[in-house]
Amino acid sequence: TQGDTTMGQHTVKVNGESVTLPWDQATVGQIKQFVGIPQERNLTVREDGQSQMLRGNEVVNLREGMNLFDAPRFRWGAPPIVRRLQQESTMLSAAFGCNVDWGQDVRADMWWVRVSKFPLPSGWNHAATQTMVTVPNQAPGYPVLPPDGFYLDRRLRDRHGCTPGHYFEERSNLNPFVDKGWAWFCIHVEQWSPSLTVFDGDSLVKYLGLVYDVLSQAVRQ
Repeated sequence: TQGDTTMGQHTVKVNGESVTLPWDQATVGQIKQFVGIPQERNLTVREDGQSQMLRGNEVVNLREGMNLFDAPRFRWGAPPIVRRLQQESTMLSAAFGCNVDWGQDVRADMWWVRVSKFPLPSGWNHAATQTMVTVPNQAPGYPVLPPDGFYLDRRLRDRHGCTPGHYFEERSNLNPFVDKGWAWFCIHVEQWSPSLTVFDGDSLVKYLGLVYDVLSQAVRQ
């Protein structure tokens, strides 16, 4: 016996080649070492139309004719929207000189991007606010569909202490985030030119430029 192996003998196939292993049981690491597979590679067993990946410390019960294969390690690819939001968040952070984070709200079934210090145009009672934009999770999703409205800090007013139009602090079906301190600003994009690349067509960078224009007009009404 060597380590946690059990003596015996079984002829298996490794990548299609017959190999006799001198055990009834062996760890995945010991099998790799015996047949010359680097430890950083994956080892799988394929039987009955199924493939099972074997863990590095797993003890394998060897059987005659067992089919073993090695393959590169892998990681699951991120959904396209994740890569898109990562890229756009980096661009927004550079544009506004502040922290920009993003994530998914599973309960609300949407993705969100938050700019921590968005500058407010003159005419508001604060110089800056947090701003959050949400995009739909369901197909066709962003960037095919644009954001709908946006979120700001609550208790924002114009220079006269009045609440600007289209700015709503109460809970509604369009603002499920009241408890998190967000107010909803209602606008609807009428023309949107999506692109699969962030540098072509409309994007969150351009949308937040529109947000600034909208907030400028809101305190002049």
